[in-house]
Amino acid sequence: MPAISTSEQIPNLPLNGGELACYALACLESVCRARNTSRYEKICLSLSAALSNDWVFKSQFTYPNVTFSIAVRTHLTTGSGGERFAFSLEPEFKFPNQPPVPLGYPVSRPFVRLPVGTGAPPIDEYRTEDEHTVDCFTISVKVDNPNLVRVHHRMPVLIQNKVPPKHGELMGKIENHEVLYDPSDYPPLAPPMVTEESEAFVAKWQVPRFRLAVHAHVSEIGTYEDPPVLAATPVATSEPPQEHSDSKSPKRRDRGVR
Repeated sequence: MPAISTSEQIPNLPLNGGELACYALACLESVCRARNTSRYEKICLSLSAALSNDWVFKSQFTYPNVTFSIAVRTHLTTGSGGERFAFSLEPEFKFPNQPPVPLGYPVSRPFVRLPVGTGAPPIDEYRTEDEHTVDCFTISVKVDNPNLVRVHHRMPVLIQNKVPPKHGELMGKIENHEVLYDPSDYPPLAPPMVTEESEAFVAKWQVPRFRLAVHAHVSEIGTYEDPPVLAATPVATSEPPQEHSDSKSPKRRDRGVR
């Protein structure tokens, strides 16, 4: 790690496509885990596959001021005949800094393939005595501080060092390297906004009897628009990322991650 100097800068660059995909997946997983959403591992794997196969989320593209939402719909039936599970995912990413289109901001809606043997909700065929678990919600996120996202999700932060010209050279050069910062040295990242929609889909799907998935520690990971009714691909560099803590270098806190 080079010494701190006036020639060193920490630009707060927009997230690239790979970093955005990692962040979106982390947001979905954290909310699903806290809500105890049924089969959340399968849900997250489906989103991961969809983003990795979409050219929008390649690391060579960057997206300033991006916002995204992910609508999750799940329906689980349990009874003497066993369990049946169905879910759907509707991710949507908006890019206000990209060239405008006639109907507004450019939007990307990655196509999510459901795993073999898994259908979309609702489950129409079930026994009368089966119990139903319906968990439907939408998370919404706006990326205001890309470097803070990188810090809290263990993505390296880019450091630029201006090297003055040597004797006989007209111009200097800029050297780039990356550093992994300690998340405990920085303020927490704003949690995703969560919109509770389970009651609406219970009525829409005409579910005769249900029990809602347990919502554990929701207040720690999400901010609800309404009270609940029922209860990475980092940029490649020539140098490997370095571990860094601001306990010995307080000046970095104000320069790179605000």
